Amino acid sequence: MLKRDLFNSKLFEAPDDNNGAPADGQKPTEPTPPAEPNPDDDPKGGEPNKVPIKDQRRIRQDAINQFKSSNEFKQLMADTIAEGEKRAKMSAEEKAEADRKAQEERDQQERDKFHQEQAHFYAQQELASRHLPDTFADYIADQDHDTMIANVDSFEKSFNEAVHDETLKRMQGDQTPASGNQTPDATVTKKDWDSMSYSEQLAIYQKNPQLAQQFMN
Repeated sequence: MLKRDLFNSKLFEAPDDNNGAPADGQKPTEPTPPAEPNPDDDPKGGEPNKVPIKDQRRIRQDAINQFKSSNEFKQLMADTIAEGEKRAKMSAEEKAEADRKAQEERDQQERDKFHQEQAHFYAQQELASRHLPDTFADYIADQDHDTMIANVDSFEKSFNEAVHDETLKRMQGDQTPASGNQTPDATVTKKDWDSMSYSEQLAIYQKNPQLAQQFMN
């Protein structure tokens, strides 16, 4: 009996082979997965060209501090305090009336914005129907339809005159061809553009639409 117990105990002992193998019947211990890196601790990690989170926080806080020290913020606080003091002295009826007027102003602003966008859309449509560049819609848009049509008529006349003059110049060889990659009218500045007439602006638009659109944006 003693020998059999000794045999059984020897049989189930873990082998000592010095290679770290687990004993029979035992599950190997799984390695603990590494903790996820903290983006604040690794400014170079994450997506390329992405500002680290801690830098984003610092930039945001710097912007807040700068705004707090600006005259705009001081004026905002003064207006807020003054409005609060004024409202505190109001009766319930006066507060209700003030709220009603404020809501009316917001509604009117929304209506004005809608009408402006609508006028711009109709101006674009009218220009496109006449095969005119719709980038000039801001110049001729008007909430009154008749006024907008009159603006387009005037614009179309100036546009056609400018195109006609430019065509004559090209036919007469009055234009000096640009050499290499030089862009026509590259020396025109925003100040020059603003001082030009419609006809002059349209002439630039015909020769160099890209340059003209930079000034119209």
